[in-house]
Amino acid sequence: MPITFLKNTGSSLVKVDVGIEKQSGWWNSLVAGDFDNDGDMDYVAGNLGLNTNYTATPTEPMTIIGKDIDNNGSLDAMVFCYMTGDDGKRQSFPIASRDDLVGQVITMRKKFPTYQSYGLASMDDIWNETDKESAIILESTEMRTSYIENKGNGKFELHPLPLQAQEAPVYGMLTNDLDGDGNLDLLLVGNDYGMDPYSGRHDAFNGLCLRGDGEGNFNAMPSANTGFHVPGDAKGLAQLYTAKNEPVLIATQNQDDLLVFSSNNPTQKNIDRWVDLNVDDFSAEIIYKDGRKKRLEFYYGSTYMSQSTRKLPIEKDMAKITITNYKGNKRNVL
Repeated sequence: MPITFLKNTGSSLVKVDVGIEKQSGWWNSLVAGDFDNDGDMDYVAGNLGLNTNYTATPTEPMTIIGKDIDNNGSLDAMVFCYMTGDDGKRQSFPIASRDDLVGQVITMRKKFPTYQSYGLASMDDIWNETDKESAIILESTEMRTSYIENKGNGKFELHPLPLQAQEAPVYGMLTNDLDGDGNLDLLLVGNDYGMDPYSGRHDAFNGLCLRGDGEGNFNAMPSANTGFHVPGDAKGLAQLYTAKNEPVLIATQNQDDLLVFSSNNPTQKNIDRWVDLNVDDFSAEIIYKDGRKKRLEFYYGSTYMSQSTRKLPIEKDMAKITITNYKGNKRNVL
């Protein structure tokens, strides 16, 4: 499905169009931040990536068709992606092998008696127009993990992250100013060991730090420079604080070690104190002594099944901080 925006009318949630409704994908996670320093919230969405057999573009979408073909009470779902056929033409072919498909729908053994006949079969050969009647048909057109730029006036625009972020599915994400330049950066973890045998593990990702330039652009930083290395089947990522208010990063890996990273972020030396947020605090507007402005939002749960500590650092070069709660009430903490 596409990334979906819902407007709270006060009595219900109503879907709204923001300009990216046609870019559907296998989105895994979502994280927010003002990455271009324009005072509104942008987002980054984790997706399947490009290092996979499951490919999709607007002109060659990935298609899933589902229906109880053999009337045995269970849904038979098949995935199709575009490939080059023997005739040199691009067509939508099944991802599953003949043995897997026959194991799911026994009638396919008679329809495609040989591996050659199945290897030449496109989506339309397997699913004719009659079979497609009353079937569930879904399409994906975008597999890239992407930056979602807030253009203002309720409109957004999708921009793919650098190629290094497309090596595997992205799950855990964290936003922070890691290098102390005043711009938000990104930490990403991912991989997926649970894919089907034909595809194999999606395990090319070792964690990634993307440096933001404050204008919505990101550059990959080598792990040898950052020290951030998460090579397993990684899912969650969060920032917690020790009793001494020292930040630590927690990364989870399925059936593997829980990894903990300390930070030598130069901005830590500029922190005067910390504010523990109230349970209903939603956002903060920050004005710096040099006139810069920043907007932050505080969440209960973010990225992939993760929750970071709800603390707000008060930096020495901040001039004013106004916190707004969910009811719209404001208070100054500086």
